Amino acid sequence: MSNDLSRTVPHKPILFIDFDQTMTNGDDLIKPIVHSLYQIAYERGARKSMLDFIGQKARSEGKYGIYNFILALYAGDMDKFNEFCTELFKRIDYSSIHRDDKLYEIMKRCSQKYDLYILTNNHRIHVDLGLKRLFGIGIDEIGFIRSFDILETYHDGQFWGKQIEGSLEQDCKRVGATPDECTLIDDMNENLKMAKKIGMKTILVKNHNLSKVLEKLIQE
Repeated sequence: MSNDLSRTVPHKPILFIDFDQTMTNGDDLIKPIVHSLYQIAYERGARKSMLDFIGQKARSEGKYGIYNFILALYAGDMDKFNEFCTELFKRIDYSSIHRDDKLYEIMKRCSQKYDLYILTNNHRIHVDLGLKRLFGIGIDEIGFIRSFDILETYHDGQFWGKQIEGSLEQDCKRVGATPDECTLIDDMNENLKMAKKIGMKTILVKNHNLSKVLEKLIQE
């Protein structure tokens, strides 16, 4: 997938906002996603030894994360990758995410000052299903924020998650901004350290305090 993610106005500052445990307010769904991934693979005849070998090989090539693993499982076949992911997210329970209209309105106001992107190492389907619980509408129906999900990072045979060296520079370039024009809001210090390293501003989110963080940015 390669959507036009260019910012709306030249020199308008960028907010890259993480999704899981930064925007969302429910259970951490990474473990259920990994569990379901393996469950589907076993159902389709994969053995643990084979999955371990594929995972180790992918990591040795610098291909980190869930989705590079799935892609390696299907030897880079994007059609099979997409089919697997469609099945995967049918099995995830999103009911712990509750509606947050306050956050929706704050993000909408914040978008007048910043261009907003959901910058996530997760899949677009996951973002869409999570937003439907969080805001009552999916990503394609929200006009003030765009999904910079893992699918948007694909090139040279792999996905480039935030933890991979050089990926954040690519993300800034993709939206037409320099790192110093961009702020990463995330709940993981590892990602924030990578952002600081290239000159991005960073904000750590704790205990689902994104609304307070955005209110402060609006008022600055």
